[in-house]
Amino acid sequence: MKPTGTVGYAAMFEQFHPTDLLNWSKTAEESGFGSVMASDHFHPWTPEQGQSAFVWSWMGALGASTNLRFGTGVTPPGFRYHPAIIAQGAATLEAMYPGRFWLGLGAGEALNEHIVGDYWPEAPTRLRILMEAIEVIRRLFTGKVVKYSGEHIKLESARLYTMPDTPPPIYVATAGPIQSRRTGEFCDGIITVGAPDEKIKNLMEKFEEGARRADKDPSEMPRMIQLHVSWAEDQEEAEQQAVREWPNGGMPFPKADIRNPEDFAAMAKQVTVENFQNRVLMSADLDEHLLRVDREFDVHAALLAATTGVDKLLRLGLLRSLRAACPERTGGSRRVRLVQRHVARCCAGEDRVQLEVGRRVVWPAVAPVSVEVRSGHRLRRRVGGLREGPRHRCRPGRCPRRTVGGRRSPSASGSAPRR
Repeated sequence: MKPTGTVGYAAMFEQFHPTDLLNWSKTAEESGFGSVMASDHFHPWTPEQGQSAFVWSWMGALGASTNLRFGTGVTPPGFRYHPAIIAQGAATLEAMYPGRFWLGLGAGEALNEHIVGDYWPEAPTRLRILMEAIEVIRRLFTGKVVKYSGEHIKLESARLYTMPDTPPPIYVATAGPIQSRRTGEFCDGIITVGAPDEKIKNLMEKFEEGARRADKDPSEMPRMIQLHVSWAEDQEEAEQQAVREWPNGGMPFPKADIRNPEDFAAMAKQVTVENFQNRVLMSADLDEHLLRVDREFDVHAALLAATTGVDKLLRLGLLRSLRAACPERTGGSRRVRLVQRHVARCCAGEDRVQLEVGRRVVWPAVAPVSVEVRSGHRLRRRVGGLREGPRHRCRPGRCPRRTVGGRRSPSASGSAPRR
């Protein structure tokens, strides 16, 4: 079987108003897009990005307004959302729009998840929480009464009454080999970021290993590759807008433990155009972006064909280029025709590739877990408010041993510790 793929629009809720994103998704469908992946944030990465709408409300409107496939990219269970609420939302969307919704899950970042006030765990613990949550969601998708008492997740006599004919697939975002293997074993598909061929090959081999361990056929399981690009009218603007509007995409360090947009903004001052090299394609030439899509599809499709012959799902959002697809924008019609010609060329054979032109860098880069664990500690000690004192599991405000900056916390005398 030849590898096939589609390219989808990434709706970035951190920066754009949900009404605009809905209109752009409709335009994307008209231009040949096959799907939409929507980010699930409580905060934007930086204050300047300025938006952070509730994605689950929006996805209902998207399903009613288009025929696109869609899903989250990604939702972290176990912090802001109890897994039972995620399962209920996912089952409802799949029941309303059969065969069109996928549930994208991930381990999460402190930026969005610390708001509930609980202890923010280290990366290995977050991955265990994720796997427990997946087990709970799977059980709820059976439609039976579920009780669960895990190390991190508790569920008491819960049942989903509104159920789809078939549960939605669960895809998990990962950039590390261990979690990639777990994803293949316990989930239905994988999401990862664009990376050198050897790294992608290693991740996919682990993913396939996990799938075979669970007696699943890896060739039937989707793989989503995230690509990062920046387009503008001239080269300098393409470079500067990536730095200005999406600095988190160029930060060469783990970001999972940073707690607020203001800290991201402070750290973004250190980001330069050079930090985006091999992370984001910055170009004023739309043809160059289209060629990169061709190259990525050809390279990774050949890679996957060599390993499993699997169907491959490529997803791309081109920074600002949805504006070029809008009729009211000068010169937009020429770019639309360019895109449509490319779609026609790609779809001429059996390898159907639907090219989509979006407006946003797709998804922020994901650092390998090994680097994230080691570098995260140093980062928290340098940035104010990220972590205070030794790590232990007492609830904030109730621990007489809690320390702040290496000193005894005032919580011992009754006042709440600084977070």
